[in-house]
Amino acid sequence: MKKLTTLFSAALCTVALCGAENLVKNGDFSGETLAPWTSPQRMKKVIHSLEDGKLVVTGDSQNKYNRELNCVQNLPALEVGKAYLLSGKAISKAAPQQGKSCRVNIRAINSKGGSIGYYGFVIDLSKKDLTEYNFVYIPKAGAVNHQLYIKSNNLGDNEQVIIDDLALTEVKKFEDDPNNLVKDGSFEDPVLFSWKTPQTGNDRHFFGISKDAASGNFSLRASGDTAFKYNNFLTIQQALPKVKKGQSYVLSAKYLCNIAVPGRKVVRIQIREVAPNGSTVKYSGGAINLHKSDFADYSYTFTPSDKAASWTLYISTTGLEREDSVIIDDVKLLPLAN
Repeated sequence: MKKLTTLFSAALCTVALCGAENLVKNGDFSGETLAPWTSPQRMKKVIHSLEDGKLVVTGDSQNKYNRELNCVQNLPALEVGKAYLLSGKAISKAAPQQGKSCRVNIRAINSKGGSIGYYGFVIDLSKKDLTEYNFVYIPKAGAVNHQLYIKSNNLGDNEQVIIDDLALTEVKKFEDDPNNLVKDGSFEDPVLFSWKTPQTGNDRHFFGISKDAASGNFSLRASGDTAFKYNNFLTIQQALPKVKKGQSYVLSAKYLCNIAVPGRKVVRIQIREVAPNGSTVKYSGGAINLHKSDFADYSYTFTPSDKAASWTLYISTTGLEREDSVIIDDVKLLPLAN
């Protein structure tokens, strides 16, 4: 199973990929040359090269520009307000250190040729296997031109970051299942607008989208980091509409796991039942089987407590590590037929 790290920006609509055209030229690096990619800095050593249909980025400690070396191409016109998914894959053969990085960024440019900002994803230099990355970019007013940058900082002479399958595709609106009480339970919104991740902070993205989906284009990917203080209870959650007391429901999902050593690690899909005073009545639901490496079914029959006044859906993780990955898709809460 492929791993994926996702960064995302805000959006106000639910969207899905729809066979859209890749706006990145030679993003699969299958051409005989790097064109239309260019390396604007003067370099004696080749920093950007092709190998086995992939881009190899390395460093040059003797180059004064090594603190920021770029590989660039111009992008076609992007429409303000539309959502675009920037995606790619990478393998790191570099040691993670402070001040060292490799990023894939969209540079937004104003009418005077100045930079509005750089938006994209940072490649995790600790990931030594093929890892997928995604970032949703929404052009703002004033962005009249765009370029795609691969930016490397302070890589060593013998270090490499290998990049492949860069793509920028427009995402389209899609319709949610009107019978499902879980909004975007299929995770077809790559910005996860219906979900909240209160413990993760601004720079922690333990929940994101994956293209390894049970159905549709996307699923949810969950991971962790034992160095993070909230790692024993990381949650992604959403408030549910008011359910009917006395009515039973089926909470269901599809999932698969890539967990090296399950140990005491836990991933749960539950409904938190909340009393009128805000206290927890109970959590209804259970844990998934972390030994399942192919898509498996999760199902729990839920009957609302008479003591609860509101309900929140929780997907929670305990003890996951950076290299762990749990994929969850098609989360549904439907009334149980009589």
